[in-house]
Amino acid sequence: SGLVLDRTRLNYTMTAKCRDGQAEITLERISYIYEEARDQQVYKAEKWITDEWALNKKQTKLRPLSGKFRRKTYDRAHFLFNKINQLLNK
Repeated sequence: SGLVLDRTRLNYTMTAKCRDGQAEITLERISYIYEEARDQQVYKAEKWITDEWALNKKQTKLRPLSGKFRRKTYDRAHFLFNKINQLLNK
């Protein structure tokens, strides 16, 4: 079998509400464009990374595909939030 590059484009809206020396940052409208170069599929995070879709029937493990999206979205959000926190607290 050949080597296949597996890429996904992550789209989101980041909102920052700033007041009184504080910032509330949210990620919303998260979606994924998967297999863009081949058979493009679009998934919305509000459904795709929920427990119903991302966990197995026993709710003990992440499913291979939707679980990967859930884990990577969580990691990306934490990276962004931590980076913003570092920049604001310099």
